[in-house]
Amino acid sequence: MSKDLITPIMRVQIELAIANARHDPHAVRLLEEEAKHLALSGAEIDAAKRGGSFDLLVDIAVNAHWRSKPVTTRQAWSRVGN
Repeated sequence: MSKDLITPIMRVQIELAIANARHDPHAVRLLEEEAKHLALSGAEIDAAKRGGSFDLLVDIAVNAHWRSKPVTTRQAWSRVGN
């Protein structure tokens, strides 16, 4: 049995970064609700929307490259090993 590479919290943080970078307010609102349900703090949600995280692995996955150009969801997932 293999261990999942991405936790539900990591997935939401990555998807928040993508949705915010794509200027998709509907997706951002839905993801913020899911993040709150997963017990992410407001600061963690804000960091994810800016393309960062307090979690090193998530920060690496969403940080610098996405700030410079838009990406598709497929490209984003490929960067985190899926």
